[in-house]
Amino acid sequence: MNPSLVIADEPVSALDVSVQAQVLKLLLDLQAEFRLAYLFISHDLAVVKHISHRIAVMYLGQIVELTAKQTLFRTPLHPYTEALLGAVPIPNPKTPRADIVLEGDVPSPVNPPRGCRFHTRCPYRVDRCRRAAPVLQKVRPDHWAACHLRTD
Repeated sequence: MNPSLVIADEPVSALDVSVQAQVLKLLLDLQAEFRLAYLFISHDLAVVKHISHRIAVMYLGQIVELTAKQTLFRTPLHPYTEALLGAVPIPNPKTPRADIVLEGDVPSPVNPPRGCRFHTRCPYRVDRCRRAAPVLQKVRPDHWAACHLRTD
């Protein structure tokens, strides 16, 4: 079997850091040797940053942002992405950053809220977010977002 795509759902989530590093190195070596593409699903942004070329951020089953790795970590466009990146621990606690603290609980994915799925927790929500779901649109070259504040 010579797959061109390997789907990996949280492949290193239950491993300690040293074993994670070994598995990630193996995945990268295999990718180079066999010219594989990975669909790598993870909640660990450090791992995602290490292994990915392009990243899609999802909230309640929908893609809210899609772009190249460097762009996502440098200039996130969706408030959920901003909150995710703000929650990642940084080595120097004196490094300034604007943390976004999300309020409320995650809505049910079975019965998501009307409008933007993120509006119940979004610090930037406007009335339109409650009424209409934003569409994933190209905002910048090679950078898509599903947010009324970015696409109108």
